[in-house]
Amino acid sequence: MTEVRDRSWGAVVVDEAGRYLLVRHANGGHWDHPKGHPESGETPEETALREIREEGGIAAELIQGFAEEARWTLPDGRGKTVVYFLARKTAESTPTGPEGEILETAWLSYIAARRRITYETGKNVLDRAEAFLRR
Repeated sequence: MTEVRDRSWGAVVVDEAGRYLLVRHANGGHWDHPKGHPESGETPEETALREIREEGGIAAELIQGFAEEARWTLPDGRGKTVVYFLARKTAESTPTGPEGEILETAWLSYIAARRRITYETGKNVLDRAEAFLRR
């Protein structure tokens, strides 16, 4: 039997000052990077950029060479896989996601962002993105 996995795409987003975008999700109240499920016909990269716009209210471009996969088990027992890209903010935008999906956003330094992220998987992805940017 094939394991059923919930798949999403998202991004670690950095601005010109080196701060990271985090979003607080209404579903659970946790802090994390923008992410979500693809819409029909979207590539993983298009999904990540749309989620950044919908959840974070910004336009961004992907930074080539970074893709980090995170896996965990959802409360219902299904596996969850999220591939995170790395993106740079290019402009402000209007959030377009479903009303109430995101409670708030924050731009934080690496250390503050690491403290704010709720789950270890998100912290690990942030660590890898920070190391990638510093190389």
